[in-house]
Amino acid sequence: MLKYDPKSPILSWLRLILCPCIVVCGTAGAVYLLWRIHWLAALATAVPVWILLADLFVTGRKSVSWYLLDFVRHLIALAGVAAGVRFLWNIYWLLCLIAALPILILLMNVVGFLTLPLYHHLTPEGRASARAALEL
Repeated sequence: MLKYDPKSPILSWLRLILCPCIVVCGTAGAVYLLWRIHWLAALATAVPVWILLADLFVTGRKSVSWYLLDFVRHLIALAGVAAGVRFLWNIYWLLCLIAALPILILLMNVVGFLTLPLYHHLTPEGRASARAALEL
């Protein structure tokens, strides 16, 4: 988590400015590189890359398995959104545009809820919280 340190205010402000810039530039770079392969690849990975970079540079979790599970969770949700939008596009294009964001929010919550046991058992943070809950 980005925190202000009163002992070194210049470093804190520099970190506050650089971290969002790294997230934006990293996402733009990933989208650009994937756009050269195929535009659908860039479109499908833009949101997961953005979220993962924001988690990495803003919240600062240490576990690689957490990031891998996040990436897979976001890709599953976006694939579901793509399938739902494609289905609705065949019915009526305006319905597709209106329903895209609610479908994304719904699928992010449903997939997040369904993958919660994986986070609990496969990540070091989940195992530590389970141990702490058992000790409590």
